Amino acid sequence: MPRRATIDRARLDALLALPDGEADVVRHYTLTAEELAHVARRRRPHNRFGFALQLCALRYPGRAIRPGEPVPGRIVAHLCEQLDIEPSIAAAYAARAPIHMGLLNIIRRRHLRQKLSTADGPDSDASPP
Repeated sequence: MPRRATIDRARLDALLALPDGEADVVRHYTLTAEELAHVARRRRPHNRFGFALQLCALRYPGRAIRPGEPVPGRIVAHLCEQLDIEPSIAAAYAARAPIHMGLLNIIRRRHLRQKLSTADGPDSDASPP
């Protein structure tokens, strides 16, 4: 059995970093019509922003936003433009207590699991194991 290589902290941080380049933000943080509909179900603007942010972060780089973690301005601006809300809303979201696990579970259940099962379906380009 091959030996597993360990990854150092700097490399791990780089792998899990939020994107800051315009092309990466547009590619990974653009919401579909279905996702926008789910986001719109949140009542307050900062909740809509937080839901969209967590949804996109779980999709790429594959983790939740940590409490107090700074979010690149490009991500904030791109999400706020799609949601038609003011970028100052991001500050209201950041000032809130850590995101409730129930919200993360909703995102995982409705969006991530569905996308994973769709990718493995019969129409997938993935080759069989």
